[in-house]
Amino acid sequence: ALGFCENAAHCCPLDANQNATDTPGCALLTHKVKRGSRTEQPQAAIVSASYGRRAAASVLPQCPEGLRCVMYTDSPVAENSGWWVSTEPYHANSEKLAPRLNSGGRHSWNKIWDEEVSHVMAAKFYKMNMFLLPELAGINVIMWHDADWGRDTWFHAKVSLPDRMNELLRGFPMVVEKHAWRNTVSAEMMPAAKRAYSGTHYGYAGDEIYEAYHHQMRLGFKDDALYNGARFLIDSNWPGVRSAFLGWWHEVQNFTFRDQISFPFIVQRFKLPIRVLEKWQIHEMILGEMAIP
Repeated sequence: ALGFCENAAHCCPLDANQNATDTPGCALLTHKVKRGSRTEQPQAAIVSASYGRRAAASVLPQCPEGLRCVMYTDSPVAENSGWWVSTEPYHANSEKLAPRLNSGGRHSWNKIWDEEVSHVMAAKFYKMNMFLLPELAGINVIMWHDADWGRDTWFHAKVSLPDRMNELLRGFPMVVEKHAWRNTVSAEMMPAAKRAYSGTHYGYAGDEIYEAYHHQMRLGFKDDALYNGARFLIDSNWPGVRSAFLGWWHEVQNFTFRDQISFPFIVQRFKLPIRVLEKWQIHEMILGEMAIP
C-alpha cells in the first residue's frame, strides 16, 4: 500500500524524466513560481522550504552553478539570487498530487488546528515530497537543506557541486550524516520535545514523541542510530526511495512532526542502504574539502 509512488497513476511526476503535466492531477495545480535566471537543464538540485515566522530570508544566497535551487515559502523574496521561489501551496492541495499522501493522521493538513504546527508541517511536506513537484521535473539527484544555512560560504564553491553530489551518492539511494550529539532516538526524545515546544509552544509535542517511539518499538525497531535530518542527499529514482519517503511522511502526520524521531525507523522498515557520514561531512565532501571514499 505504501508503494503507490512507483505507479504513474498516482504521482506527480513519477520519475525524473516525466513531465508534471503528463500525470493525472498535476494539471489541476496552478503553477506559481518566480524562476531564477538559469534556464539550462541542471544536473542536480538543492531544495529548501520555510513558512510562517521562520520563513525564508528576503535575500537568498547565490545558487551554485549547475544546480537548480528551489525555495518553497509563503513569504516574499526580494532577491532570488538564481533560486526558483515557489509560493504555490502544494502542501494544502496534496490530494491533487497523489490521493494517498494524506494519511488522515493528527498532523494531516485538514486536521491541524495549531498555526505554528501548520507552518512546520508545510515545510515538512516539501522535505518529504519534493521529487513529486513540477519544479524538480527532470532531476533525481536532490539535496534537501533546512532554511538555516549555517555557513553560506559553501554556496561559493570553486568545485562542481553537481559532480560532487553525484559522486557522493554513487551506489547509494541516500546520504545522511550522523547526529552531531546523540546516537539513539531514545536519547533524542527529551531534547526534541524541548525544541518542539520552544519553537511552536505546542503543548502535546512531548507526548507525541513518546507515542511515536513506542509505536516504533512495537513494530520491532532497533534503536541503534540517529541521523541529522537538516540536510541529506537522495537519488529519487532509486527503487524504494519514494515508498520510504511516503512512509516517513505518514509517520510525521500520524505521530510527531519531529522527523528525526521517525527517520531511523523508516530506514530499518524499508531496508534503505543509506550512506552514513560523520557529522558535518556532507558540506566538507561536497565542497571538495574532504575526499569522497
